[in-house]
Amino acid sequence: MGNWRSRHRDPAVTGRVRLPWSAEDPCPCGAGRLYGNCCGKLRQSPYKQIVEFRPPGAPTEYSHPRCYMGWTRDCSRTISSEHFISENVLSILNSESVRISGAAWIPTGESLDLPLAGLQANILCTRHNSAFSPFDTMAGKLFRAVDGIYDDLSRRTLSRKSMWHLFSGEELELWLLKTVLGFFHANVLPQNGRKIAEGQEIMNPAIEAAYRTGYLADPCGMYVQKNATTLVQRRVLDFTSLSDERGERVVGCQLRIGGITTRFIIDPGMTDRDLFMPLSRH
Repeated sequence: MGNWRSRHRDPAVTGRVRLPWSAEDPCPCGAGRLYGNCCGKLRQSPYKQIVEFRPPGAPTEYSHPRCYMGWTRDCSRTISSEHFISENVLSILNSESVRISGAAWIPTGESLDLPLAGLQANILCTRHNSAFSPFDTMAGKLFRAVDGIYDDLSRRTLSRKSMWHLFSGEELELWLLKTVLGFFHANVLPQNGRKIAEGQEIMNPAIEAAYRTGYLADPCGMYVQKNATTLVQRRVLDFTSLSDERGERVVGCQLRIGGITTRFIIDPGMTDRDLFMPLSRH
């Protein structure tokens, strides 16, 4: 039978698709290897291995007080200025600035245009920031591909050439986890007039396990929402923190970007998704 992850990659479950890549083609993941030696190793379907995202070498045994990964005791002694939404994703929306609302320091009902540099916070040490950078790169490639698809669909032509992309859903989930942690620790989300970190918790064993293994426990993960009645707004970024029914801890987020709305669950105890409550919006 296999576990739930292997079943989700089984063509008997997902359906069979005629893929354009042969074993001797360059792998579309961009790793610089042949497809047959890279993401095409499995017979069932392509599978991109998760990139290494833990800092290299022996642990430093140092916990930086301003790094939200300090619990790993593998920090550098220098803090970085980290975008809590990846800069290469923000730049797809607008190369210079982005309009935000709902932040803890913006009056209710108002919005503000901020330069991309204004969406930074000192929340990761340089060691962890560097280690997590492949997730930012992957997310940028994904949303750039989505943006390109919209451009292609908007062209009025009868000529349609197939375009194929290969991404890792597991890496995207880890990027979303990084994004949720970034928003939380940057203290930009409000709850009842206070910064959300002052009234809620976010860490749980599933997050620690995701860092150690690269995988989120079932039913945690990303769920893409489909709503045919919603007008696609390509240049809109909307982030909503999701809380448990008591409002005591962050259990996930809803992110709308590039016309895609996803709900991301980071707490395996939240099996009843009707209990999710939107608390704050960016």
